[in-house]
This record gives sequence, structure tokens and C-alpha cells, in this order.
Amino acid sequence: SQRRESERSLRLHRRVIESSGVGVIVADIGEPGWPIIEVNAALCRLTGRSASDYARRTLFSLLRDRQGGGYMDWETSVGESG
Repeated sequence: SQRRESERSLRLHRRVIESSGVGVIVADIGEPGWPIIEVNAALCRLTGRSASDYARRTLFSLLRDRQGGGYMDWETSVGESG
């Protein structure tokens, strides 16, 4: 069935993300600020943060912390185009 195939695909995607040696952030780009839904273990190892450190954060807030002044221009252009 379609539902079974969707569930199988979702499990596969989760396994790929978790087994990756590359840090991955999954964010909901349909919501303001792009709330972070999930991070993988590789990202936690690379940043020294736990997955709970990313809970209730947005991708935009991480970029703001990281990029400083140029962030607002980036957020505006992404919000207008995406």
C-alpha cells in the first residue's frame, strides 16, 4: 500500500541520516524561522552539543548566532524566495 511504502521510505531516510558521518540538521521550512526537527549524532559530535541543545531552536537562530551581522539580509532573501 501507499502508506506502507511511505513508512518504509521514512525509515530508510532516518537510517541514512543517522549513519552519515556528516552533520545533518532537518528543519521544517514551511514554518517561520525553520524550526529544527531533528539532528544526527555526527552533528552532535562535530559541534560538541547534544541533540537536546537543538530542541526548540530554529535554523535561523543558529545562523544568527554563527553569522552575526549578515544574517538579516540572508533571512530576508530566503523568506522572499522560498
